[in-house]
Formats: sequence, structure tokens, C-alpha cells
Amino acid sequence: MASVGICNLEGEKIGSIDLPEAVFGIEPSSDAIYYAIKAYLNNQRQGNASTKTRAQVNRS
Repeated sequence: MASVGICNLEGEKIGSIDLPEAVFGIEPSSDAIYYAIKAYLNNQRQGNASTKTRAQVNRS
């Protein structure tokens, strides 16, 4: 099992915790990482698309 240190607000190590092997011991999937990054970047878009109303359309 992997072990991670626990620190207080001053940065002093006060203990450690064991991480479960089923969650943190697996190989990362490049496809899952790709889709997670794409979802994050798509959610960062401003998304300011708009349409004109009847009053804003130029009549000729």
C-alpha cells in the first residue's frame, strides 16, 4: 500500500495514512486522462454566443 504523510498548517509532519491499492495502485488510462482534460477545457470556455432580436436586425 502507498503511504502519504499528513502535515499541519505549519508544514510539520504529524502522521501518515495508507491509501487503498485498488484506487491508487492502478495504471492511468491515457484515454480517461484525455477525456477529463477535454471536459475541463470545454467547461472553461466563455460561451458568449448570441442572436439578434427583431429590433437589432438592419432593415434594407
